[in-house]
Amino acid sequence: MGVGIVIRDEGGRFVAAKMKVVPYIVDPNAAGTIAAWSAVQFGREMGANRIVLEGDSMVVVSALRASESCDRLFGQLIDNIKSYFSHFSPVKVNHVRREANVAAHVMAKMAISNLLNHSWVGECPRFIQDVVAAECNFSD
Repeated sequence: MGVGIVIRDEGGRFVAAKMKVVPYIVDPNAAGTIAAWSAVQFGREMGANRIVLEGDSMVVVSALRASESCDRLFGQLIDNIKSYFSHFSPVKVNHVRREANVAAHVMAKMAISNLLNHSWVGECPRFIQDVVAAECNFSD
């Protein structure tokens, strides 16, 4: 699977992006969980104090929002992500429609097709510039 992450500031402007390949994962919920973990780690690496984690998997978003421990598949990773939330204040976890998450999907596909891990800081990669600009209008 591929992971695509886009970090924006509070005004929706591009800050950073990252794509990476994670081999041997085919389950969509596992992929969403690993993407969430990668996003939280990347936010921490970038020195973020606050975080709004957005994803289009309602299963993953619901698990991250739940107050109790998760005992389902990838539950330990969900619990680890939630414990990592202590590095940020505040933390919000939002479900977004797939149309609001296209840049991340494009980056994930680019990572897979090129077997490439790469990150950008400050300058948005050309191949997602138009998508990143359009996505600001799709959050729910």
